[in-house]
Amino acid sequence: MVIDKFFSLNPFLRKIFFLFIDSTLIAFSIQLSLSFTSYSENNFFYLGEYSWMIPFGIFLGIPIYAFTGQYLAITRFTGRKTIYRILFRNLLFLLLLILFGHYFLKFNVPEVKVNILIWIVLNTLMGFFRLFIKDIFYIKKIINKRRKINVAIYGAGEAGVQLAENIQSTNSYKIIAFIDDNPILWDRRLNGIQVIPLKSFEKIKDKIEKILLAIPSASNRKKRNIIDKLQKFKIPVFMIPSINELTSGASKIDSIRPISIDDLLGRESAPPDLNLMGKGITNKNICITGAGGSIGSELSRQIINLKPNLLILLENNEHNLYNISEELRSYAKENISIKPVLGCCTNQKFVEKIFFENKVQRVFHSAAYKHVPIVESNPITGLINNILSTKAICFAAKKFNLEKVILISSDKAVRPTNIMGASKRLAELIISAFAIENDKKLSSENNQTCFSMVRFGNVLESSGSVVPLFKKQISNGGPVTLTHPEVTRYFMTIPEAAQLVVQASVLATGGDLFLLDMGEPLQIKNLAEQMIHLSGNSIRDNKNPEGDIEIVITGLRPGEKLYEELLIESEAVPTEHPLIFRANEKMFLTLEDFWFNIEKLENALNKLDLDLTMKTLQKLVPEWKRFG
Repeated sequence: MVIDKFFSLNPFLRKIFFLFIDSTLIAFSIQLSLSFTSYSENNFFYLGEYSWMIPFGIFLGIPIYAFTGQYLAITRFTGRKTIYRILFRNLLFLLLLILFGHYFLKFNVPEVKVNILIWIVLNTLMGFFRLFIKDIFYIKKIINKRRKINVAIYGAGEAGVQLAENIQSTNSYKIIAFIDDNPILWDRRLNGIQVIPLKSFEKIKDKIEKILLAIPSASNRKKRNIIDKLQKFKIPVFMIPSINELTSGASKIDSIRPISIDDLLGRESAPPDLNLMGKGITNKNICITGAGGSIGSELSRQIINLKPNLLILLENNEHNLYNISEELRSYAKENISIKPVLGCCTNQKFVEKIFFENKVQRVFHSAAYKHVPIVESNPITGLINNILSTKAICFAAKKFNLEKVILISSDKAVRPTNIMGASKRLAELIISAFAIENDKKLSSENNQTCFSMVRFGNVLESSGSVVPLFKKQISNGGPVTLTHPEVTRYFMTIPEAAQLVVQASVLATGGDLFLLDMGEPLQIKNLAEQMIHLSGNSIRDNKNPEGDIEIVITGLRPGEKLYEELLIESEAVPTEHPLIFRANEKMFLTLEDFWFNIEKLENALNKLDLDLTMKTLQKLVPEWKRFG
C-alpha cells in the first residue's frame, strides 16, 4: 500500500516530502488568495505585478520553516501546540516576505487584507494537511488492529469445528481452510470452509499466517509426526489444549498456544500409579538436597502435593533457595512445614545436624554440579561437590538410621568420558557400597537404611540442558551452536522425571539401580532445526543463504560423547511401573579397596592435588575413559 510505503520512508525522505508539500501550499495559498481578490484580472494564473511573491515566498518560507523546527515535529503527534507554531511561523514568513519585497526588491505588495487572507489560507491548508496525515496514521493503525489473521485449522473433526466456531465469534481470525488426513472429507465444506489434504496446502500456504492444530485426542507421537510435516512450510504452528485439559475445564477450546518443546518428544507419559504415589512420603519428614535446582525444585513441587509432615529444602544457592521456598509456601497446605536450609551437603557434621534435629526419614539427593564443560575445567570443585556430598549424606543417613536415600544420577555415569560423568558414577558406587554393607549384616538387624539410585538422561529445560541455550541463541537472532551434527540424547520433561523418581523410591529395596524409560533418543541437530522453525524463523545455510538463523558446528567439547547410554553391563528388568526398570551393576573393587581409595581420593581433593585425584579416580571408576 502507498500509505505503508510512506510510513516506512526514512526520516530524510520524509523531510523532502514535507518540503515539497509546504512549497506547494505556499504557492497555492498566494495564488488562491490573489485570485479571490480579483488581482489576477479574470485569469487564475496571472498575478501581474505580484507574480514575484510565489518564487520568493518559497525561497524565503522554506528556510524559515526549517530554521524554526517545523520539520523536527513528529507528524502523527500533531496537536494544538503544533498548530499554534504553524500560525506563528506563517505570520513571521509573510511579514518578512512583504518587508523583503517592498524595501529590498522594491516590488509592489498587496493590501493588508490580501496578506491576511494569504495567512489564513496558508494556515488552514498547512494545518489541515498535517492533521490529515495524523488521521491517516491512526486509521491505518485501527485497520491493522482489525485486520483478521489468516489461519488454517489442521483437523476437521469435532474439535476443529468447535474451534472454528469459537474463533469466528471473536472476529480476529479468518479461516482459509481445514486440513485433514481423511479422504472422505476432502473437497467438502464445513460451515462454508473448504477441507483439503495436506498435499494441497502448498497452493494456499502463502495466504496462511498461522496453522492451528486441533487434534486434542491424538497421541504425542502422531502430533509430532504432523508437526514434522508442517515445519517445511515455515509457518508458525499453534495447538489447542489436550483432551484432558478440555474435559477438566482447565482450558477452553480456543486457548491456543505455541508448540512447546515438550510436543517434540513424541513420547507418551504414563499417568502416575496411585499405588506408588504418596507411599513413604505422606506424613514423613523428607529432605531434598539441591532443592533449588531444576530437578530438586520439581521434586519439591511433586512431594509437597503428597502431604509430607516436613519438607527440608537443602540448597547452597541463596537465590534459588528463596525462590523455591516462597513458591511452595504459596500453595502448601497449612499442616505441612517447609524448612529452607542454606548450606553445603559436603559438610558431614552439618548434614548430621539437619538429620538429627529434624528427624529426617527419607532423602532425595539431587545436589550436583552437572555442566560437563564447567566441571571439566574445574575438576577438584566438581568432584568435591558430587562425590563428598554423596558420602556425607550416606554416612549421616546410616548413623541416624534413615529409611531411604535415593540418589539422582545421570546417563553420563555410564562409561563416562568426562569428569562430571565419572563423579556421578562414583556417587552411584558409594550408594552401592552402603547397600552391600547392609546385605552383609545379619538379617536380624532390622530397619536398615535403604540406599538406591535413579538414573536417567537429559530433562528438558533443566539448567544443564541444551534447550535453554538454544532458546536464548534463537531469541538473540543466532547463531545456534552445535558441537556435532550426529550428537543424540535421551530427553524427558522435568515433571515426568521427578514424578517417576518419587514412584521409583517406593519400589526401592536397597542397592537398586532404577532406569527411566526415556523413549527414543533425539538427534540434537534435528531438535535445533525444529526449535528454529517453531520460533517462526528459517535456517540459514548453503541452500538458503537468505535464511534467518544459522547452525554453527563448534566441535565436540572435552569429554563429550556422541551418544549416551543408560546401562553398563547388566540388563534392565521391568517393575510394577511401565516406565521404570531395575538393574544391578557390579562393583569392580572389593569394599576394602573401595573405601581405601575413597579415603585416598578425599585426601587428594582436600590437598587440591589434581594429579593424585585423577589417578585415584581412575582406579575407582576404571571404565572412565579420560579425555585426552
